[in-house]
Amino acid sequence: MAVSSQPLAVEAAINTLRSGGNAIDAAVTATFVLMVVEPMSTGLGGDCFALMYLADEKRLTGVNASGRSPRAASVDLLHERGIKNMPTEGPLSITVPGALDGLAQCLARYGTISLSEALSQAIFYAGNGFPVPEIAAQLWEFGLAKLKRNPESARVYLPEGKSPIPDRL
Repeated sequence: MAVSSQPLAVEAAINTLRSGGNAIDAAVTATFVLMVVEPMSTGLGGDCFALMYLADEKRLTGVNASGRSPRAASVDLLHERGIKNMPTEGPLSITVPGALDGLAQCLARYGTISLSEALSQAIFYAGNGFPVPEIAAQLWEFGLAKLKRNPESARVYLPEGKSPIPDRL
């Protein structure tokens, strides 16, 4: 069984299971697909937290690939710049992304497929396009103003300068 907010991620997970992958392979594959089809929800620039139950070992394990702050970042640095609260945008709000490393760790330690195999379905959707469900289109629209402030974000995420129109299936 596979569950996700996005049918294409579920399909990717099921395809992975049908091809002989295990549950961890399926979860990582689905996560990569979500990074493409729901970029407002998850992405390579984020973190990865995974709890996994290893049935053969009857053991719970986890991966903490939370982003780290840059070495030079400190409370003193923020205070010197007159910042009293952590910014929610801009370079001082960013940590070193941990998502890719965390997902790769999950595969290397507990998976049966390669990182390349786990990425293949996400790469397919990134190159060929995909239907956008209504809820994803609404979330995309919600971030429109923010995406437009950055030319590269607008180029990538706003085809023709607009958020995607939902596909009516």
